[in-house]
Amino acid sequence: MRKPFENIDAKIKQVIAKQLKDDPVLYLENTLKELQNVKPYNELGEKLYPLYGWRRELGKGIQQVLELVAEALESGNIFLENSHLKKVNDSNIELLKKNLKRLIDLGYTASVARNGETREARTDEEKNKLKQLNEELNELSIHLNIVMKDVLEQISRQEIDRMYQAVVELFNCHLFHLEKGANNIAPNMVIKLPESQLNQVRSELSFNLSFESGFIVTEGTWEEETRSFWHWFWIVPKFETRFSENAKIPSVERLLGNWNIQVKLAEPNIVKQITSWLLEQIDCLKKNVDKIQNDIIDRYQARLDKANQEIDLDYEKQKNVWRPMQQKAQELVKEFFILAKPSKKEL
Repeated sequence: MRKPFENIDAKIKQVIAKQLKDDPVLYLENTLKELQNVKPYNELGEKLYPLYGWRRELGKGIQQVLELVAEALESGNIFLENSHLKKVNDSNIELLKKNLKRLIDLGYTASVARNGETREARTDEEKNKLKQLNEELNELSIHLNIVMKDVLEQISRQEIDRMYQAVVELFNCHLFHLEKGANNIAPNMVIKLPESQLNQVRSELSFNLSFESGFIVTEGTWEEETRSFWHWFWIVPKFETRFSENAKIPSVERLLGNWNIQVKLAEPNIVKQITSWLLEQIDCLKKNVDKIQNDIIDRYQARLDKANQEIDLDYEKQKNVWRPMQQKAQELVKEFFILAKPSKKEL
């Protein structure tokens, strides 16, 4: 069992030190799948999945939350119910909901949210509304950063607990295999290993995302026709150049795409923190396995030493009993030999 984890340990450390550009999670997945083809670890089935499946679960959880936000804007119905969001600070969720409500009230919903819009704000009222919309979209990023930070940490803790259970399963599988092998070698010892005593490594995780949702406002011009008395008299139109504020308002789909890109940018830091935790847990596992194996060897050696001592003692006891008998026997042999020897008279 040690070799696969020693390889994983070395590979992840190289990636963290930027000596390799390999994907440590993919390497971990391939290594564990190979291990699952080896007895007795093939009996674990999917129990090792959390050790490499956490990244998929993390991505799935993030996507579900982002899609809820996007759906609220498109439908105009703010329904932020999700197993991950239930564990987020209530006040942060309420601030996000209020922000979404303001965006919907400003018209960022339905077709605008679905398709986006190119908007030209000519009047002061239109310019003010465009400014408010941009501010609210930027504020959406702020609220998403806060909420998603909580979501990320919560999902990560959940996945780390599952990873720990997977390591425990692996640990117990190895112990059972070790116990069985030891008893096959020394059936008279009746070796019974203790239940798993693998402590969980505790680690503080902290993730920072940087979502962006606003849009760029550019200055444009447009011509407005104006008329005065003389212009009407000569029937000659007059145009004046006016300034507008123009913007391409992004669709929800585009926002969602940008958010996913930003999550991808944050992924290396997430992977680094969780794989660092896994390295510590693997190190803990290896130390526990070493200790238990050494304990078995020590116990086996102690029993062998005791058995040898008992044999030596038994030998000494038997020797003390049989030595006088042996001497007596030798004396009897001599006497029989003398008796058997004919005398001179008989000759």
